[in-house]
Amino acid sequence: MAGVGKTTFAVHAAHRLAGRFPDGQFFLPLHAHTAGQSPVDPADALASLLMTAGVAVQHIPPGLEARAAKWRDHVAGKKILLLLDDVAGHEQVRPLLPGSAASVVLVTSRRRLTALEDAIVISIDTLSPDEAWALLVRLADRADLELDEAAGREITRLCGFLPLAIGMLARRLRHHPARTGAELAAELAAARDRLAVMRAENLSVAAAFDLSYQDLTADQQRLFRRLGLTLGPDIDAYAAAALDDTSLEDARRQLDEFYDHHLLTEPAPGRYLLHDLLREYARALVAADQPIQARSAVERLINFYAHVAAGACRHIATWTTAGGRLPPTDPPASAPYPSPPVSHEPRIQELVDQLKRAGYHPSHAPTGILLNEADMPHSRCIRCDTCDGFPCLVHAKSDAEIIAVRPALESPNVTLIIHAQVERLETSTNGRVITKVIVMREGRREEYSAGLVVISCGAANSARLLLLSANEKHPRGLANGSDMVGRHYMFHNSLALVALSRRENHTVFQKTLTLNDFYLSAPEYEFPLGNIQMIGKSKGPMFREDAPKFAPGFTLDQIAKHAVDFWLTSEDLGLPQNRVTLNSRGEIQLHYEFTNMAAINGLRQKLQSMLEHMDMHPHLIPNNLYLGKHIPLAGVGHQSGTCRFGADPGLSVLDVNCKAHELDNLYVVDTSCFPSIGAVNPSLTAMANALRVGDHLLQRLQ
Repeated sequence: MAGVGKTTFAVHAAHRLAGRFPDGQFFLPLHAHTAGQSPVDPADALASLLMTAGVAVQHIPPGLEARAAKWRDHVAGKKILLLLDDVAGHEQVRPLLPGSAASVVLVTSRRRLTALEDAIVISIDTLSPDEAWALLVRLADRADLELDEAAGREITRLCGFLPLAIGMLARRLRHHPARTGAELAAELAAARDRLAVMRAENLSVAAAFDLSYQDLTADQQRLFRRLGLTLGPDIDAYAAAALDDTSLEDARRQLDEFYDHHLLTEPAPGRYLLHDLLREYARALVAADQPIQARSAVERLINFYAHVAAGACRHIATWTTAGGRLPPTDPPASAPYPSPPVSHEPRIQELVDQLKRAGYHPSHAPTGILLNEADMPHSRCIRCDTCDGFPCLVHAKSDAEIIAVRPALESPNVTLIIHAQVERLETSTNGRVITKVIVMREGRREEYSAGLVVISCGAANSARLLLLSANEKHPRGLANGSDMVGRHYMFHNSLALVALSRRENHTVFQKTLTLNDFYLSAPEYEFPLGNIQMIGKSKGPMFREDAPKFAPGFTLDQIAKHAVDFWLTSEDLGLPQNRVTLNSRGEIQLHYEFTNMAAINGLRQKLQSMLEHMDMHPHLIPNNLYLGKHIPLAGVGHQSGTCRFGADPGLSVLDVNCKAHELDNLYVVDTSCFPSIGAVNPSLTAMANALRVGDHLLQRLQ
């Protein structure tokens, strides 16, 4: 890999070994990757060696073979040390070998040179964190940097522990004594293009990478650029073939070429990994490609992963709800739920029985209500027909207000401030710490501060707050050095549909049934479809003018009496162009194109085919009044992706504990952190994640 320190390592080794080779030590740069120079021709290299060894110019024969023979004769029986630096390939090396067993040749190259026989290969990796920190301190020669170890280690991490990058930034610090390490770390973290910061005079990390990139063929260059589009930490040949729209054999061959060029590593068999800076370099290159080509590449990759996931699901052990086993969307549990499922009312129980006879696997839907069917006189929930989508007048919903906020307010150290809106977050001068939370409360400006700041505004508004809080250290918005804040906005692909039962449906509380037969796969499809469940019972006026064309002769009230209401959900895919931005007034602008529509349409067709088994009329009526046609921005429980978490600061906003990569005391703990959304409401996942992050915060507070 360019800049890893191959030449420095080899020269250091040569100095250590020099005493063992009394007949001469030779250093010959072959310029395979020197800007403005062509690689040295082996015949010219031999002429240089012979002259350095003392052979007169007039005694150097013409031609490669004659010069190689002259060189071998001249050093025969001698003990010499030959260092060949920056070699292009084995063809450049082989004629220069002395042929004496008593001599040693050290070769540095960006390629692996696997065709050289009897060579001992040493791959130079990037530095360890401690080695990188020590190198930065030594080269910067700044006492204050030793005192601010956290800033120095952050600089080396953002350099990918690459010696070339560390050396360039160390020299910047050495020659700019007024700049602190913390300021440079903040600049790196906030930079849209980190490689642009890593330069010194006419030298740069990007230029070093350019020379390796130019060694590749046009097809190899195209795949390398597209590797910058990948979202995961590594990739295999199958995914690379999908990304580049090529055959598996070609993808394998090209990945092996990248490996031979030290452009990627192979940490596990068949898994290839780009260094952070090379990934950023590839991402910068692919940004110059046609957007439609990059988008098509990403779509092919996503479709491949969806296909593989669906195929894997077919090999997972089959499931059943018989005997108390849970449907496939539930995680493993250490014990049964403390409360039994909410019972089905008669018409819904008939649907369950009919679906089971048809070979389906309906199950009880998890329902967040405080219902005690074993002791209804003392049950807080009365099982009414207004629960779905409305506040509960008797406080019997297991929602955040009842289960979390009200109990928390009983603690003396918890204060709830209402009629307030957070306008922005302000940071310290180095941009690493949130120092103020600016609030407008009933027309007055207020400021709050704390050691830890957690925002949980929902996927759209958490992104908005970070973008609104842009400052000099974070010009694109807080925590947005990766340019990921607001991107990958997802909400479920959902449909509210009404089937008409041939008999009246007298169900009061209908949300007790769910069906996950198509959640992981479906026989006629190569990808998962999603979840089917019940929603609240329809009322006559909800159907407006849609109903008569589907059910001629029915009045709206008659339709409502026969209605059985379904909610279909499939997975939305997180595309980077689906994003939340702000207009000049700070208002949310949503840029969105629909994805994965084949899944929701397939799920609708599955439900349509099931109607005959459930004693229904053969039509489905769209219930457009139920949350409108699609989930709006206000449906915060169904959104994710805009502040995704991950291990790579270049591809995510938060670390795995939901702390902003670029700020030391800012956490975002809501569904915006999830990089995918699944095909069910993510609320339970959000609760589990909040508990997990809460444990982490408790450790920080201790």
